[in-house]
Amino acid sequence: MADVLMRFRILPKEADVDLKEIVEEVKGNLKDATVVSSREEPIAFGIKALILDVRAKDEEGVPDRVENAIKRSTLVSQADIIAVSRC
Repeated sequence: MADVLMRFRILPKEADVDLKEIVEEVKGNLKDATVVSSREEPIAFGIKALILDVRAKDEEGVPDRVENAIKRSTLVSQADIIAVSRC
C-alpha cells in the first residue's frame, strides 16, 4: 500500500509561541504518521504559520486522524490540510 504526504497549515494559539515547540508536541501526538519537514510561513504583523509535511499510510480516515492529532496540541489554534498527494 502506498503512503500519502499531507501538508498542513498550523496557526499557534499565541503569536509568541515557538513553532519548534509545536512541532515537538505534534510529533508526540502522532502515532501512525511521521513529520517529514516543517517551515515557518509569515502571515502578517509578525504572526507566523507553521507548514508541516506529514507522511502516513494511504488508508481511509488517515487525514482526519492526523489532523485531529495535530489539533490536540495545546499550542495549536487551528490546523488545516492544504495538500495531499501519494508518494
